[in-house]
Amino acid sequence: MSKKIIYIMGNSRSGSTFLDLLLGSHPDALSIGELFKLAKSGWQNNELCSCGSHLQQCSFWSTVSERWKELSGLDESQYMALKDQFYRSWYLLKPSEFSKKKDFQTFIKAKQSFYQAIFEISGKNIIVDSSKNPIDAYFATLVPDTEVTLLHLVRDSRGVVWSMSKSFEQNLKKGVQREIKATPVQQTIKSWLVSNLFCSYLGQAYPQSYIRVLYEDFMTNPEQTLNRLSKKTNIDFTTCLADLEQGIEPGQRHVLAGNRLRMDSKVSLSPDFAWKEGLAGQQKAVISLLTLPLLVHYGLLRREPRAKRQPVQKGKLNLPTFSTNRSLANHEGSVSVSHLEIAQNPIFEFQDAGSAQTRSQKTDESKLN
Repeated sequence: MSKKIIYIMGNSRSGSTFLDLLLGSHPDALSIGELFKLAKSGWQNNELCSCGSHLQQCSFWSTVSERWKELSGLDESQYMALKDQFYRSWYLLKPSEFSKKKDFQTFIKAKQSFYQAIFEISGKNIIVDSSKNPIDAYFATLVPDTEVTLLHLVRDSRGVVWSMSKSFEQNLKKGVQREIKATPVQQTIKSWLVSNLFCSYLGQAYPQSYIRVLYEDFMTNPEQTLNRLSKKTNIDFTTCLADLEQGIEPGQRHVLAGNRLRMDSKVSLSPDFAWKEGLAGQQKAVISLLTLPLLVHYGLLRREPRAKRQPVQKGKLNLPTFSTNRSLANHEGSVSVSHLEIAQNPIFEFQDAGSAQTRSQKTDESKLN
């Protein structure tokens, strides 16, 4: 069987860790989590692997690192210097810029060496890499003698904003490596637009390798999603349905970085559509407006049931300006986005999702006083 990489790309909080774990339950596959973060999470911060060991002490990742050094001829500091040099978003729009860099072939060999070391040590023929980074995904397509599938995972922008508004305290046992603060809504919207635009651009460049999966479809009909992936990759992922029903045990694997659920003893399908009730009507309207072209293109702008009106604290959002005139296309259709300008919006100031109930309670109390 030829060596294959299933590269999951897209925005954060889109279900990539769970999809990684599910596909990794195939007998010939290995879930590795976010390989892109090995340098920072492993070499620098020595964070936890899903097996429970710190990455530098993990039997799998420590062996991978040593074998990688042998294959690449580099050490950690040399690789991190190359990584800083080549991970530039605008390069993706003009790949010829890569070839002008004298160290580019050394960098690609280092990238190849990571995957080669993982294939060798795991004994698997399929690697599921949920790094999500579209630039990193492009580099994966340049790895020789390997078949790469670019799996673009898209979640509704409103759901991503809702998820990113949550904050978490550090809890190593539960997989929260450090305190996670709520992300400002304007930053989330910009990230969602940019990451998905670049992923769709890769879909145009590599249509035979590209497949788009909606979080909403995957969560409500996983069997259909696995059937589509099976046809695209020529891998029978429907065998993973049994694991979906029984629950997946991340602790039996070596998943790097990703969602905190990778540290759970067992995980199962758990769709999160809380944003439909959690976001106020005005909030959903503004997020929909600012991400409208891609919501329409991805088929995510569906009529939502009228939600109960919730109090909204007024404020100002200084949102960035984002412009593009690039046409996006893939095997499922095309879209053109021209000079999409995100300007100031005085509608709402988004707060931590966990404070929604508190705001509601305060409003009810004020009505009684």
